[in-house]
Amino acid sequence: MTYRIEIDRKELSTSEINAIDEKLKKWFGSNAEFTANTDDQGRPSLYYNNSDYSANLYYYSLTDPRWMLELYGKKSVQLPELNLKFANPTITPNSERPIKWEDKEVPDELPKLTDYVSEATVYHGDYEIHWYDMSFSEAQAVCKKLVNALDGYSYQLQFSNETTHSHYSFNFIGKLNGKERSVYFDFSKKGKDGSYTLVGVREDGS
Repeated sequence: MTYRIEIDRKELSTSEINAIDEKLKKWFGSNAEFTANTDDQGRPSLYYNNSDYSANLYYYSLTDPRWMLELYGKKSVQLPELNLKFANPTITPNSERPIKWEDKEVPDELPKLTDYVSEATVYHGDYEIHWYDMSFSEAQAVCKKLVNALDGYSYQLQFSNETTHSHYSFNFIGKLNGKERSVYFDFSKKGKDGSYTLVGVREDGS
């Protein structure tokens, strides 16, 4: 089975592309295969490959144009960790949220993500946990806890505006307590009115 990560970015500067290129070349090692091409707009497409894993950085110009970094590897191979700038996974008490984590009415599969939540719902075997107020650093901590808790083989990270942290989404397909699950995470900043965060789990793993 292939392990795959996708990191979507709407824009990449030349310096960011060069930094990614430098890190990937160091990551893959001196014996790796490297290929570089340029599209009609002068944007590079970079491909890296060795015996254990491969990567491709390119601009996707069809529907919803964006930069894509895709990483593939054999499941038995431990991929090097990406620096995704997650905050340290600490639990942040927040008395403005009315429901204690222990009192939420959803299956007890996830680790404790925060002390309090705003809402928790179950529907057709799937469930969602809502936070109506959360800082971006706390959202990062929650996201990292999800990564650590799930024994998965693919996940996707999307940053629609990394500068202002206006939106942050995460999808993970893998095993949670030995069962196939699909987990989705969404953080949306709402200006002066705070933010909205959602974690959902699908029972069928789809």
